[in-house]
Amino acid sequence: MIVLCIDPDPNGGTWVELRDNGEVLYHERNATVESLARLMLAREFNVIEDVQAMGMPVGRSIFETVKNIGYLKAYAAVYKTNFDDTLTRPAIKTALCGSARAKDGNVRQAIIDLYPATGGGKTPQIGTKAQPGPLYGIAADEWAALALGLVFLSKQGLGPLAKRDRP
Repeated sequence: MIVLCIDPDPNGGTWVELRDNGEVLYHERNATVESLARLMLAREFNVIEDVQAMGMPVGRSIFETVKNIGYLKAYAAVYKTNFDDTLTRPAIKTALCGSARAKDGNVRQAIIDLYPATGGGKTPQIGTKAQPGPLYGIAADEWAALALGLVFLSKQGLGPLAKRDRP
């Protein structure tokens, strides 16, 4: 199974494509919502992080993000792509870190801990240009998209997070 994992934002979003074993195939930041919609057509499964009310006032960027999520959901419905939109940021944090109050740094470290240390440098899971690890090149919002994908795969009993959780 190949999964397209989308972390939406007001301008479109960031995406990571994963194999069912958690291998990162491709990733990109700052994609337009139109390009994300086209990517969804060619993937076996698509998952988009959904927003959740957190009790605080929100600004225009949140409303633009919600519009983009709606656009992608509508696109998925019209073209009948395999689609899951049930994962929110607190659910992702809880699955990876055991707490919805975890910070982005905790999520990043939890992801790093799931991958083998095969690259070079201080963090061999990421590696260096000369000795890349399995997470080489992942940056900024791509960590959030990767977290989304790993939790989705875990719900299917696949990927490194599912292996960690098995007795």
